[in-house]
Amino acid sequence: MLAKNATIFTFSGLTPEKLNAAISMRTFIPCTQADFSSVGFVPPIEGKDELERNIGNIAAIMLRVDQKIIPASLVKEETKLRAKKFEEIQGCPVGRKQEREIKDAVIIELLAKAFVKTEYVRAWVDFNTNLLVVNTSNQSKADWLISALLKHADWDVEIIKWRTNQNPSANFTNWLGNDDCPHGFTIDDRAVLTNPDGGKVRITKENICEDEFRDLLRARNCIELALTHNDKLSFVLTGKLVLKNINHIGIEERDPDHMDMLKEERIDAEIILNANAVRDAFSGINSVLGGAVKLEESETA
Repeated sequence: MLAKNATIFTFSGLTPEKLNAAISMRTFIPCTQADFSSVGFVPPIEGKDELERNIGNIAAIMLRVDQKIIPASLVKEETKLRAKKFEEIQGCPVGRKQEREIKDAVIIELLAKAFVKTEYVRAWVDFNTNLLVVNTSNQSKADWLISALLKHADWDVEIIKWRTNQNPSANFTNWLGNDDCPHGFTIDDRAVLTNPDGGKVRITKENICEDEFRDLLRARNCIELALTHNDKLSFVLTGKLVLKNINHIGIEERDPDHMDMLKEERIDAEIILNANAVRDAFSGINSVLGGAVKLEESETA
């Protein structure tokens, strides 16, 4: 599938062999009756056994996260009812310790029949440029994958969130305020501005470079800006350097030529397309935001 979002990390020390070893030691195991959750890697291609798909020195991986849903209100109500029964039997109120024991027993019983919520997090590791890209705009989900990967990785493997030497939001604000689009990019039709009090102004489907919208910038900062890079990839770039709403210009997932490919050929083509497009955008963004912060610089920041 074509990536719709990209949370980007840079890494050092990670090799194809170390990646394979790390994910092989954290394969997904379904929750037992007593488990709250289970996290592990699963094959990125349905019907295949391999935990990664390798093409062009790029490895596609996928994390599965199962979480049992137990409403807090249900636990509270059931604990209250059982505590009341104990009081009637004992003839006196239950103490804090006994109430905790009752609550724990309630949770254990509910776990065995709780609804399981399943989520998948896709990513690819680009060994050509030492980029690890997670197909999500949700930082928590990206952290799930990074934590699972590092759990069994060698000590010399380092993975850090992508940062630039210049402040993205300050640059977004300057680009809009001065109608000064950076080289290789065009400014598109949406942005998010923040007020000093924390309120937000969302602009969508408008020419945000017009004077009337520049007036909105007074005393405000732009924290998200829609951009197109080299007429190939459009996205919304956030102040935290997350690419959202990615669109590969001129390429449709349901294009007849694309759909006629065999399933595995199509998946390989999409992996390469995703990696190349994000790699180019990463390079372009770095060039207009003062370059990427290096691993050693990030550690001392």
